[in-house]
Amino acid sequence: MPSPLPPELWQPILDYLHNDLPALRTAALICHAWLQITRYRSTAVELNALLTSPHTTIPPVVQTLNLPDSLLLAAVGQLAIPGITAKYTTIIDVTPRLVDLQNIREISLTDVPIALLSALSNIERLTLTKVPSPSIPRAVGVLGRLKHLILENITPVPLVPGQNDPPTKFAEGTNISTVIIRDSMLRILPWIAVMRLNITVLAVDQVYRSELHYLAEYLLTVSVTLRELELSIAFTDIRVASLSALIAPCKALQLLRLRFSAPAYAHQFFADTVRSAIDHRPLVITEQVGPRVESLHSLEELLQSWVRESCRVEIVCPL
Repeated sequence: MPSPLPPELWQPILDYLHNDLPALRTAALICHAWLQITRYRSTAVELNALLTSPHTTIPPVVQTLNLPDSLLLAAVGQLAIPGITAKYTTIIDVTPRLVDLQNIREISLTDVPIALLSALSNIERLTLTKVPSPSIPRAVGVLGRLKHLILENITPVPLVPGQNDPPTKFAEGTNISTVIIRDSMLRILPWIAVMRLNITVLAVDQVYRSELHYLAEYLLTVSVTLRELELSIAFTDIRVASLSALIAPCKALQLLRLRFSAPAYAHQFFADTVRSAIDHRPLVITEQVGPRVESLHSLEELLQSWVRESCRVEIVCPL
């Protein structure tokens, strides 16, 4: 049944019961609206008790942590209520012993609990999923040993200099060498650019022609350090010519990897180059792109006239 009371009344009650497991379990059975928050609290409290036990052997061996919805433990209403300021209890408030997991090297989040990230100083790999783009520099700014940043399904928020740009302390750069962007619009790239990362590897999927200017602007900021670039081409509106101008400033580039979701996309992508090739031989090769080694090698020979000889080209495409 739905809750007979508004959230501003029942959530503080559940907040008061935050470490009373029997009461939380009973509340979870009362109505559907209470189920999620009580389950989160129950699990978090039980985990904290486990980590607090003098007999626990868990903290030294945990290297990977996956914390979806770590900010869903709302203390006061999730709805906008006039006269009431919404506050949120993070996972670190309910499970403070998470800070004992000092050997964690990888963490995956759908929220950004800054207090927890600040306490876990050894994190080297961070995956952020479904967070707004301003959360990226906030998370990165407290992880001094971070090397790999994976961004998935990020909500794009326009970066307006002087209004919502991150504080200087979040934009000084880190040891990050790899940035991977999945299922996200390239409008998030300005938020990565303000962090001044000297990355060497960049991988982006779902590249749209309408967003190539975001990628071009970002590549200018990492042109001196970028050594590997991977782009997934899933549409037919991108051509070799546009990508040629895109990678031209990247003087340190050593590997360009192009992924195509279908042979037709590869054929269309190389169409302009193929028309100028001798005897049109590469046209047949392009249509046959796949796991056949001889096709890949022949296609690489074609592409060497497109990029400088110091850069290796790899083509990945299903038959």
